[in-house]
Amino acid sequence: GYNPEFPVICELIDVFLSRSAEMDKIVSHFEIECIQEVQKKISAQKEKDNVLTFDDILQKVDENLSKDLQNKLSALYPVALVDEFQDTDPIQYSIFKSIFKGSSSSLFMIGDPKQAIYSFRGADLFTYFQATEDVPDERKYSLDHNYRSNKEMISSVNEIFANKETPFVGQNPKFRAAKYPENKKTPQLKLNGNPCVPFSIVDCEFDGKKEECSDVICEYVSEQISELLSKDFRIDDRLVQPKDIAVLVRKGVEAQAIQSALIAKNIKSSVKARESVFNSKESKDLLIILKAVADNSNPGLVRAALVTSLIGFNAKDIIDLEKNDKRWIEIIRVFLQAEDSFTEKGLISGFKVLDSFFKIRENLAKKEQPERRLTNIEHILELLSKEEQKNNASIYTLIRYLSKKSKKNSNVTDDELIRLESDSDLVTISTLHSSKGLEYPIVLIPFLWDDFESSGSKGLKLTEYHDKENRLCIDLSKNPDEEIVLQSRRESLADAIRLNYVAFTRAKYACIVPFANYKGIYNSSLLGTLCEPEIIFDKSFKPKDKKQLLEESFSVLNESENIEFLTSKDKLIASIDVEEIKRELNNDFSHGLAVQENKRGDLFDFKRVLSFSSISMNHEPDNHKD
Repeated sequence: GYNPEFPVICELIDVFLSRSAEMDKIVSHFEIECIQEVQKKISAQKEKDNVLTFDDILQKVDENLSKDLQNKLSALYPVALVDEFQDTDPIQYSIFKSIFKGSSSSLFMIGDPKQAIYSFRGADLFTYFQATEDVPDERKYSLDHNYRSNKEMISSVNEIFANKETPFVGQNPKFRAAKYPENKKTPQLKLNGNPCVPFSIVDCEFDGKKEECSDVICEYVSEQISELLSKDFRIDDRLVQPKDIAVLVRKGVEAQAIQSALIAKNIKSSVKARESVFNSKESKDLLIILKAVADNSNPGLVRAALVTSLIGFNAKDIIDLEKNDKRWIEIIRVFLQAEDSFTEKGLISGFKVLDSFFKIRENLAKKEQPERRLTNIEHILELLSKEEQKNNASIYTLIRYLSKKSKKNSNVTDDELIRLESDSDLVTISTLHSSKGLEYPIVLIPFLWDDFESSGSKGLKLTEYHDKENRLCIDLSKNPDEEIVLQSRRESLADAIRLNYVAFTRAKYACIVPFANYKGIYNSSLLGTLCEPEIIFDKSFKPKDKKQLLEESFSVLNESENIEFLTSKDKLIASIDVEEIKRELNNDFSHGLAVQENKRGDLFDFKRVLSFSSISMNHEPDNHKD
């Protein structure tokens, strides 16, 4: 029936919504004031401690670079070269410009805007564009030749990026096709003596949840690497080796998943990423053990130490220990001895007591990835020992130090980076960012199908974007203007596509990009790279429209001699021994059948082998290579 109070409720809701919008503005202003206050206090504390950060030095140089000092510096350095210029920022460029503009000295700014991938570290691509405007055209030069990859690999990457109006989102940077040096030898990846198509896009034909898709992708990657190492794949005349292969991922969790899949196939690998050893399982376990040593009268801490992977007790061992007072006393005595040894002789001596009794290194040697885990524990002990000697640290100080370093937001120094476990022949697993500047004969890039905006980041939500004057801005409001959000998203996608370009160009002879039919693919950097990137932001395109455009892109690229679109089944079929097929056919036709001899020599020189389903599904026969 009629509720006379209902209209009042509606009015109250309207009031609440209007006040809520006002509160959002107040919260944003409060956050800005907090940031400013924190900046003031940090500056005061640094001045008190007589400390300058690298950013402080740059700022002070820029603010205090007098004309006299500019002249002295330009005279001191008649020629200056700034490499990787696309990774500079406005303050750095301001300093270079002040010193060299108008002087008789020369400044060379060398960079590739297509490889600008470090915006999260403060690099500002718009600074590069500003510099290009400041330099006259007659002083601009291009390095057109690619000396890393073979001719076919270069052509494949050119074809992916060249036929789009705005391949990197927006008018800049432009794409200029790379050239192959004419006088350079052209090695190739070959299977059974036949050249392989250098760029493969592989549909793993799986549609499911993200975690399930990741599992399928990891299985495909491990299977493909197994084939590369077990079949007659050669680079020139030598067989492919594990060290020829790199898997490039976006996140550490993806690297771990790939490594686990490779372990299941007995393929050794090494993860190359800017990951701190303090974020490892061994670091967390060692922290628990040190706490138990420092407080060995606490049975809960001791039991927690016992069940770490370093010592290796299981649930049954702990239950049995409850019934065995003699064994418990023996263990407590070991922790007491470790504490005494730590106090008298230091960390390494205390750890030796534990290692001698619990056989820590032997335990690690029996687990998965033994080299990796042993390398990590030795590395952590080395770093803790340095801290101990530097500051005469007690066990309690080291516990605080290790606890602080184990937090994920802790700054990672070079000496904390995870080390290679050995110099042996290993498959490399690297993050996309860490691969910059490196090269690998064969590259697999398995996770480009995920939503480019997917992020596990937590904390203060903000929107970064560049305004019409190309100034970096941050919007702290809960609901920024749609125009600001769109600009921020476009810049994020541009970053992701440039990262894809860097990944593709790491390959010397072959690049393999598998994908799954996860819903995020329609908002992925893979879609933005293979199709016109702007369709991601066009609301008139539904997922089915984007799917059709992606399939059309696959079809167009598949017409190239240097790019192939396959399914995971096709890859398996393509590796059939052609000579064996010849023998079988000859045997079949030799039993009393009168046939005319076929003298075509190219009958079995397949460029590729396709399943019937992949030919017939949504494609015309003449769109495919025979």
